[in-house]
Amino acid sequence: MIAVIGFTIDGLEAAKESDVKRWVKSAFFDMGAEWHKKYRRPHFSQRAYSKYNYTPRSRTYNRFKKKHLGHTIPLVKTGTSRRLSESHKVVATPEGSRVTMPVRVFNFKTKKSKVDKRKEFTTVAADEKQKLDRRATFHLERDIQRFKKTIVEDI
Repeated sequence: MIAVIGFTIDGLEAAKESDVKRWVKSAFFDMGAEWHKKYRRPHFSQRAYSKYNYTPRSRTYNRFKKKHLGHTIPLVKTGTSRRLSESHKVVATPEGSRVTMPVRVFNFKTKKSKVDKRKEFTTVAADEKQKLDRRATFHLERDIQRFKKTIVEDI
């Protein structure tokens, strides 16, 4: 007589290394998508100077922008960079995530300029980092708790 025993194990005990990597990758993907959805837009506001510690612009430059463009919003001259940043691609790996946007203009600067627009745009504030970390942790814990695996063995 053969006895068949089935039992279910769940959570982390049931997971293989590939399952864990998939969960971590998924959490990082969610983190990158969340950054783009919530934390990209504040970089194009007056608050960005203090929140992200942007390099102060010269008085002459600010006067020019105010007179000819009607604003002094950082990282915005014609609005092209802000519009281009709406298009994005999130790539996640078990080591982290990368959000790419076709905003090539942030990669260039004049020799005299002290402003590093790319660094400014990619800065993540401490409170944002904490919120993103919590979101990724929640995402990961949820995936672990949902995981169940049934094992059937013949005895």
